[in-house]
Amino acid sequence: MMEKKLVFLLLGSNLGDRLQTLNLAVEAINRQIGPIRMNSGIYDTVAFDMENSPNFLNQAIAVETNLSPELMLQTIHRIEHSFGRVRNSRHNGYASRTLDIDILYIDNLVIETGELTVPHPQLHKRRFALVPLNEIAPDFIHPVLYLSNHDLLVALPDDPDNVKRII
Repeated sequence: MMEKKLVFLLLGSNLGDRLQTLNLAVEAINRQIGPIRMNSGIYDTVAFDMENSPNFLNQAIAVETNLSPELMLQTIHRIEHSFGRVRNSRHNGYASRTLDIDILYIDNLVIETGELTVPHPQLHKRRFALVPLNEIAPDFIHPVLYLSNHDLLVALPDDPDNVKRII
């Protein structure tokens, strides 16, 4: 059995009953990956790099797991698929989806494989991820950029009105 790790995930949904999807996804993650240790509020966010798409609901969670990164990614894909997620390449790789689960951090690990890059390679550019993440882990240090989540969020130039807490 692997050593337990603290993993930060970002959940997103912009199709169907978005709130119910996030709540059920948290339950599935708790059962299949490990216990939830922290969760942010839920944020309504403008769809990133996707014109004419419904807004997303996003939430950051911290989960404790003893799964390997590879097995965790497989489990995440299974959970997404169980919610009807279809992976495709529309909109530069972005498309509306019932559920999206991104691995933001796995402890302080740096991983680059064909299937998985941790920390998430675009995290430092995405307000919709950093706002909820900052709520639960503002002092966590990005293991590549050596800046806290708070510092990454403050450095963003984009419009803060694109991310609004609703719950």
